[in-house]
Amino acid sequence: MRDRAFEAALTEADERGRTRRLTLLKAQAYGILALGWRGASTHWERWLMATRTLSGLALVLVVSLQTGASVMLAGTVLPGWHDTLLPVSFLAASLLAGVGVTAALTVLVRRALHLDALITARHVALMARLMLGLGLASAYCYATEIFSSLLHGDAFDRAVLVRRLSGSHAWAFWIIVILALMPVQLFWFARFRRSGLVVALVGVAAAIGSFGDHFMLLIVTLSHDFLPSSAHPYAMGAWGLATLAGTVGLFLALLLLGLRTLPMVSIAETRRFAESHPDGRPSGERAPTPAETDDARLWGISAEFDDAGALADAVKALKARDLGARIETYGPVPMRRAAEILERPAGILPLLALGAALCGGVAFMGMCLYATGFDYVFDVGGRPRFSWQAFLVPSVSFGTLCGGLTALLALLFQNRLPRLNHPAFAIPGFCRASEDRFFLALEAAGPRFDPARIEQALARLPQGRPLMVRRVPL
Repeated sequence: MRDRAFEAALTEADERGRTRRLTLLKAQAYGILALGWRGASTHWERWLMATRTLSGLALVLVVSLQTGASVMLAGTVLPGWHDTLLPVSFLAASLLAGVGVTAALTVLVRRALHLDALITARHVALMARLMLGLGLASAYCYATEIFSSLLHGDAFDRAVLVRRLSGSHAWAFWIIVILALMPVQLFWFARFRRSGLVVALVGVAAAIGSFGDHFMLLIVTLSHDFLPSSAHPYAMGAWGLATLAGTVGLFLALLLLGLRTLPMVSIAETRRFAESHPDGRPSGERAPTPAETDDARLWGISAEFDDAGALADAVKALKARDLGARIETYGPVPMRRAAEILERPAGILPLLALGAALCGGVAFMGMCLYATGFDYVFDVGGRPRFSWQAFLVPSVSFGTLCGGLTALLALLFQNRLPRLNHPAFAIPGFCRASEDRFFLALEAAGPRFDPARIEQALARLPQGRPLMVRRVPL
């Protein structure tokens, strides 16, 4: 009987060990996907800083990619392309189309998913103002290009202008005027800026106008009499229309998949509403008494709160006392006040990302210059050797890629991965820190750690008393 009992106990211990190992593997897999985020106040601050850093790098990347092709076109000698204003005009038109599509999708998501509390009318009005500004900038570029061709352009420049305005493909230019430049003028009036339907329709019109801009820039410009490629007029056949419809269909399919599987609003922005609009109340479950855990080796003490203000008051009262414990806070929303009291900055993540972006851009530029010195493939298009201007745009793109990857790796390294003795595996109800609860964790960090003294200090707090206090065993 003893042997059977011993074997059963050994089997049960092995099963518990396998369960703990499997739990750790799952936790670390999810930890990598979440970049180490576990809801701590420092994690929230790092997450917000990383979001802003990646947004800045993405803005630089978008501008770099949009100007890349136009810079290459402006470096040619073809009339209609050989113009220093082309990159600016191309960028303004592309940004107008991009913001228009984003505005239309935002209004669609806001209406379909009932996100009026998160995507407010103010956001819609801001996108309308942005489209108005980009529309004015695009109109200025088109007007300047026409005026420049008429004022000091040669015969070839004027011929391109005539074909754009009255040639066989003049419809592309008038699509730009009618759909991209004129509708955005509605946003001078606040009534239209506040209308989601108007903003969505103008955004779709701007996207169609962008198609006309690209068609005019490529097809009409290349329709020169002295070019062999223009011996036959361009016509979009059945395969061309099918390709266009296929790209639109692919975009809509990916959009529907994204709406089905991905959050359309940043989790950090969504959780900001949790404090002012709580969805739950304290569960009221009984906390174990000290006698239940006296014999166990403790990881630390956990205290549960129902709002971030009470948590911050508790941190402020306990931080000045030498309790032999490391204090950390966890919650469903960014806890700026608690993070400031703990005096734990989010780190140097922006500096790391900026340094990596600069190093990546310089390294790519050096590689391009080194390659052109040996007649490698980079020396194309009749450009002179060491033409660094031609390599500036791809260098910036590669640099932003390096900066973004560095920001993600730095965030994962700073947050670290969860361990089995983390309170998430030991505190009942800790998962509610991602819903409607705030936790104060005091991890044992020295010989002065006394759980009874910490419990008394929590019970005697003048403000921010916890809902319940638990001893967390290892």
